[in-house]
Amino acid sequence: MRVLAAAAAILLAAATPAAAQGVPYYDVRAAFARFDPGYVAQRRAALAKLEPLMERLFAREEAGEGLACADQIGKEARWLVGYTADYARIARRTADLAAELDRAPPTALPDVQQGPEGHWASCHEEEFFKLSVDFDKFVELGGKGMAPPVRPAYLDAYNDPDRLRARFVGLMTSDISGGGVNQRRALNEEVSDVMRLILRDLPVGYAWAPGLKESLKKILVEDLRDPATGYWGARFVDGDRTVRSADLSVTFHVVRYLQGDVPDWPRIVDTTLAIRDRRYSQGWQASIGRVNHHLYDVAAIFRLGWNKVDDARRAAMAGELKAMLDWTLADTLGPDGTFKLTEEDDSFEEAQYFGVALLAAAGLFDADKPYWSDAPYPDAAGIRERVTKRVTALLAAGNGSTGGAYYRSALDLLGR
Repeated sequence: MRVLAAAAAILLAAATPAAAQGVPYYDVRAAFARFDPGYVAQRRAALAKLEPLMERLFAREEAGEGLACADQIGKEARWLVGYTADYARIARRTADLAAELDRAPPTALPDVQQGPEGHWASCHEEEFFKLSVDFDKFVELGGKGMAPPVRPAYLDAYNDPDRLRARFVGLMTSDISGGGVNQRRALNEEVSDVMRLILRDLPVGYAWAPGLKESLKKILVEDLRDPATGYWGARFVDGDRTVRSADLSVTFHVVRYLQGDVPDWPRIVDTTLAIRDRRYSQGWQASIGRVNHHLYDVAAIFRLGWNKVDDARRAAMAGELKAMLDWTLADTLGPDGTFKLTEEDDSFEEAQYFGVALLAAAGLFDADKPYWSDAPYPDAAGIRERVTKRVTALLAAGNGSTGGAYYRSALDLLGR
């Protein structure tokens, strides 16, 4: 299995057509090539070294080993390959992953905050990855009504409307041809984590500024959203112009965490349908075609917008949702209830979660029948039982790459 063939698909694959019903598109690959004419060769060489290490990591995770440190290093190395031209750092983090995979026993991550900033992710270097790990810990502690032992002072950088706006707007814009870095992943991760913390009043004991929730919603709608497409996404400097992208994942995160309370749902649905055949993140498709993770984003958007659009748009969405379910059950779900691992997944554990999440968002687990259909989906109860047994067994066998967080979330969706 070639797990990293599409780790930099957005960069290496053939360019997507420049327009789909008027939705702008930015060719990230071409921008990196302008930054460094030898970029494609450098990236392929980096992938040749990283890919076999990721295959080792995924195989061991599938067998039930807890490899949280290696998972953090590997995730960061893959991000560097896909979003930067920092070849020296790519080589260093690849070497770090090799060393960690050879370590016996693997590095055990202490379940305490590290350093004065109070992060838990001791094997990550990049701040937005550390924030993602912290978010999971804040949620876990919040469920117990507990505050983190160390006050996360780094959150103060977001705890003011002006600072929050400046941070998000700054992450939105990348000059790839000038600097060799695409900030799109950092934008996606940071916006989704910070907005959830603010909206959920987490972490326990941390005082967000009065009125910040309302300011956050205003920033998202007025400063970050493209009114022409209804979508959210990165912006790219291209000579003397700036191109606004329609980003499926960023849009999914915003509309989901705002629980669908966003403007212009007909335009959002139209844009989502229009970018179906484009390459992720400006479309639904991976280099290998459809994958559960990206289709889950689409299905979740459709579900949130179902009651906010007309019958014609609902009919179009219903056709796509049925096609998603038919495809994932036929092509990605095995007889034992395991979802196929692809190069788009960051871990075996995440592959199982996103398979389950797609089934749930597309309505397979709805009472009686999917919300978009007049008839039950064949063997929905049997599929649910098979997948539940498999995820339960995987969680029991080992904690997975994230301590079992994705397995537990999958079981919640399955109605454990």
